[in-house]
Amino acid sequence: MTKTLWLFIFVFAHILALAQTDTLYQDGKYYNANIFVYNPEVGDSFSIHKIIVNDDTLTDDLATNGIEVDFSTFDLEEEDPIEIKIIYDGGYEPTIVNPEALKGQQSFRFSRPKFYKGHLQWRVSGNTSDFPITIEQYKWGEWRVVGEVDPLDTVKNNLYQYDLPLHSGVNKIRLVTTNIQGVRVVSKETRYTPPRLPAVTLESTKIKDDIIFSRETEYELYDIQGNLLKRGIERYVDMREFPKGEYWLNYDNSTIQIKKK
Repeated sequence: MTKTLWLFIFVFAHILALAQTDTLYQDGKYYNANIFVYNPEVGDSFSIHKIIVNDDTLTDDLATNGIEVDFSTFDLEEEDPIEIKIIYDGGYEPTIVNPEALKGQQSFRFSRPKFYKGHLQWRVSGNTSDFPITIEQYKWGEWRVVGEVDPLDTVKNNLYQYDLPLHSGVNKIRLVTTNIQGVRVVSKETRYTPPRLPAVTLESTKIKDDIIFSRETEYELYDIQGNLLKRGIERYVDMREFPKGEYWLNYDNSTIQIKKK
């Protein structure tokens, strides 16, 4: 009779204990990152009874406030599905500190850049990296870096802005960065024609002493083989130091051949 009573008490206590537990569920995918769980104290013990990952029970010691669930012990491949069950004392719910570890990184994207009152503006979405955002302009036959912005340097509410030198006619602009996976990200191209900005003209393509532009402009001077000789932002470019012959000249949005007499 005594043995039967003790057995009854044991079974009853076990059922009562189960009735007083609860289960916390969390699912996601494996992205080579572990999760951390805060385990509340319950008297002289702790709340969590068991942690189950995809039907496999975690064998680590749970008698601590901070538990790291090490997924490398569960033979998982990246992006494998994960289901976690945490059985704990009812009323003392544990907390998964970093559930985003099971969600992966949101892909980084640019909005299409646009001009507002002459200022280039854009927004981003997803996880930014430490790499700068570079502003590229299609000029003189190639994409060129004309500016750089720190990814944390927003104007307001995730709004970025940059003022860049524009040439007459259609300006083609795009944004480039590297995401946290090390992959190059390029925005869609935007086009903008600045109002009231006349084209720069050249006084003559036959030069004696100076190249003379109709107004100050950015320029590049190359020899006929394509070697850069001189660059800057000027209206008058001194050519007296160079010998007679043919040269290539980039200016405003034009590329032409000139001749030093």
